[in-house]
Amino acid sequence: MSHKTLQVHVARRKLPSKVVVHDYRLCTGCKQCMIACAYRHSKSFDFRFSMIVVEEFSEGGESYFIAATCMQCPTPFCAEACPNNALLKGEDGVVRVDEIRCKGCSLCQYACPLSHPKLHPVQGYAMKCDLCDGEPRCVEMCSSGALKFIEVEKLVELEDMYRV
Repeated sequence: MSHKTLQVHVARRKLPSKVVVHDYRLCTGCKQCMIACAYRHSKSFDFRFSMIVVEEFSEGGESYFIAATCMQCPTPFCAEACPNNALLKGEDGVVRVDEIRCKGCSLCQYACPLSHPKLHPVQGYAMKCDLCDGEPRCVEMCSSGALKFIEVEKLVELEDMYRV
């Protein structure tokens, strides 16, 4: 393996220093996060432009809400599946879409375990969370405190939060 190949491989596995996490125990399902995200990306309140999705689940007569967004995977399957190299992991560890290279084939969506990338409803290119360049609007607008933007190292400490 050449030195350049090794650098690319290491860069692909890089995680952002901070990620968005969701505590379902605090979520009220208000969808303010979706509104903030949609507005940030489209200047509209249309949920189709939101990179975060809130879904309601019921179990044993109780309901709860889960907010799902891109996990900025260490090895992003979405980027590896793209035949046009339109999804690229930056030096900051965030996977972003090059709208010019993207041909709208949806392979990134099929490759993602969460089916997170989705096609822009008007332009047809892939869209996904870019962490709002380090200031996620979804977290800013979450009045219940269910969304947090935390250091990756703290994820292990918060493991209980993800058990349903």
